[in-house]
Amino acid sequence: MKYDDVTWHWEGNYPKNLSKNNAYNHIAVLLNWAIIRNLLNETYVQSLDPQILKALQDILKRKIMARNFLIKYCDGCLLSEFFTDEANEFLQVYYEKYYLDDFFGTYNDNYYGVANNWDVYDRITILLDDRFAEWKAIGFFKGKINKQENLSLLKKLIKWRF
Repeated sequence: MKYDDVTWHWEGNYPKNLSKNNAYNHIAVLLNWAIIRNLLNETYVQSLDPQILKALQDILKRKIMARNFLIKYCDGCLLSEFFTDEANEFLQVYYEKYYLDDFFGTYNDNYYGVANNWDVYDRITILLDDRFAEWKAIGFFKGKINKQENLSLLKKLIKWRF
């Protein structure tokens, strides 16, 4: 499953005065978060070339941002194969419907003008950690209640928070 693709953002109303690289930033912040929070699929990681593994290590050490990784190794796409089952369950509910509003809302709808730096990452990480904790708290992936009931509860929880 493809959660996002930078080319989708270049179409339509993308600001002509901004570098196309800015369209990667919101995707890269989430990828940074998943890498640092150990939410990458182990099988995926084990299949990577040593050069790509080094880039992941550089992200963990905060030497590079995930935007570089996204451009060089992911063709600007955020794919389900990158993530653990738990992360995918969360992202399937959260990414398309809520993440962009959370990300861009944090920066007053300055959609693509958000910088690619660790300050942005640190700010959004607080929000992502909070959303992930809320999602985990309702037991969606733990099977406490059936999936349909859980999805309904999650939607209510997210609406209540906003």
